Amino acid sequence: MLADHLQSGKVLNGHDDVPDNFRRLVLDDERDRQEREQKEREKQREKEQRRKRRRRDSDGSSVGITAVHCHRCATGDLDTPQMVFPTSPLLEFDLSREDAVTAYSVWQRSQVSTEEQKKSYDSAQELTLAHCFDLDMLASNQERMYRFYKKHGIPGGVAWRYVCDVRSWVKQRERAKST
Repeated sequence: MLADHLQSGKVLNGHDDVPDNFRRLVLDDERDRQEREQKEREKQREKEQRRKRRRRDSDGSSVGITAVHCHRCATGDLDTPQMVFPTSPLLEFDLSREDAVTAYSVWQRSQVSTEEQKKSYDSAQELTLAHCFDLDMLASNQERMYRFYKKHGIPGGVAWRYVCDVRSWVKQRERAKST
């Protein structure tokens, strides 16, 4: 196709000179390649989910996990990350969900000394409550929640700690209550 373009005496000095038909073919090939890669990623995720289908609760009983896959939207946006919905609570609290988030955030702030980091933990708490997330959701969906906080401007280290320290905080609370 490009050879025909050049043989007919037309110039090919840059992207603007590429024939529309050729450009369309290249874009179609690229779209097909992306769709194949997306399908392969979905297959891999499904395999991983089958392996991780059952988790153990703190008392040793098994907890069923229901996985929800969100596929590419009609707008062509990237897939929403997979979210895991436990069929029973993974963590038990003697507080309301909102109060547990607040208490956890207070603890997180107590772990840092700079006002800048304390403000970042305040922001993480505000985002968590504004979107009605709770500590079970953070503990069950660490990768997704980390990306969520990063997307909303929370520094990476704070986002990582906020998502990954939930179980440590729960253990510390349990030890404190038992003494």
